[in-house]
Amino acid sequence: MNRKFIIGILGIIMLISTVFLFADSSRTINYQGYLTDSLGEPLNGTIGVSFYIYESLLTQMWMWSESHAVECENGLFSVVLGQTTPFQDSVFNGEDRYLGIRIGDDTEISPRTMITAVPHAFISQQMSGDIETGDGKLVMKDIHGDSVIIMESNFDGTKSLEGSIKMFNPQPEPPAKMFEVNADATTGASLNLYNDIGQVMGVEPSPFNDGYLLKLVDPGDDGEIVEIGAFPSSGGSIKMFNPQPEPPALLLDMTSDYSAKGGSAQLSMYDVAQNMESHLSPGSLTLKTDLVGAPGAEIHLNASGIVASIGIGTDSVPEALTVMGNGWFSGAVFTFTDTKAKKNIQTIDGALEKVAKMRGVYYDCRTDELPQLKMPETRQMGFLAQEVKKVVPEIVGENEHGLTGVDYSRITALLVEAVKELKTQNEELKATNEELIQRIEALENAR
Repeated sequence: MNRKFIIGILGIIMLISTVFLFADSSRTINYQGYLTDSLGEPLNGTIGVSFYIYESLLTQMWMWSESHAVECENGLFSVVLGQTTPFQDSVFNGEDRYLGIRIGDDTEISPRTMITAVPHAFISQQMSGDIETGDGKLVMKDIHGDSVIIMESNFDGTKSLEGSIKMFNPQPEPPAKMFEVNADATTGASLNLYNDIGQVMGVEPSPFNDGYLLKLVDPGDDGEIVEIGAFPSSGGSIKMFNPQPEPPALLLDMTSDYSAKGGSAQLSMYDVAQNMESHLSPGSLTLKTDLVGAPGAEIHLNASGIVASIGIGTDSVPEALTVMGNGWFSGAVFTFTDTKAKKNIQTIDGALEKVAKMRGVYYDCRTDELPQLKMPETRQMGFLAQEVKKVVPEIVGENEHGLTGVDYSRITALLVEAVKELKTQNEELKATNEELIQRIEALENAR
């Protein structure tokens, strides 16, 4: 050519979508320049410009080339590289790259220009060649080709239905999953952490997506060890398990209920076989043993009402103390009977007659029909409550299940008065007998 051209670079080369996260991304470089003639005057019109990319400043073999007829206006032109000759992965999969430019038939402008990258392109350059893409999927690999990070998503056209992010430790073989995040529009999101053996922790939505559960897992057999739950509409919970045997046995369960104002909390503990359990809630403690085929031992302590109550062998505690079974005492049992606490005091009349109407009996308990009462199986002696009620109803009571009982201790008062009546009758008989003896003696002496 008769004229010499000078090119001035106005801006840095910008990499657009060098790493392709979507299938329709374009592999292009936007380049802007400024052309003048040998006198420094800006050029106008159509100019032929060829572009080359090299591995170094001095190498003669280019990695990529493309020619354009650029339109100059007051020396300024803009061109998009890569539209005619697409960039291959190998072009930017390496160290620094250099851009060479030829104007028309002139020799290449010297020196070549190093291709610089915006911050996004620096990251892209590091990952280039280690990424595989597909429909809704991105796989990042290490230099050995092992998967390190996998991202997947599923769209219905308007929103994401589900997706996941997984991170792996490529060593040892096969790659071990270390981290996993899943999102599902229906069930919610979850997160799982793993060590070299297996899962160690997981966060997942609770049923119906009402809150979340944090689970700590035994990586050896995937059995739960600790589970912490938070449920906005109902409350929270902490559960501890023994992973062995299968399935994991619940050992401790702490729950809080705030579904309604004034909600409370509960603590429950179990043995591995789930035969023994303890339950603690505000104002209440329950200890239970579950026996196969027979009622187990149980103790219930309740202080949540106006009067505290204790139930031994039963959870039905209508009185302050309800005991199903025998009791032994090494000391005395006192009944509060102070005169200062009583009024309308009357001596029992006709006690001897009442005792005469009562019947003492031998009997056997129906232990097979009423095992929950824990009655003795040996031959017993006592009263029949229904018969006693007809004579002295004051010492007969009935529980909430319709079973009647007798207060044997209060029969003592009736027996005492009956004995006193017998004593009076005996003294009267003795007096009458002495009087008769005296009369007989007087008659004999009068003969």
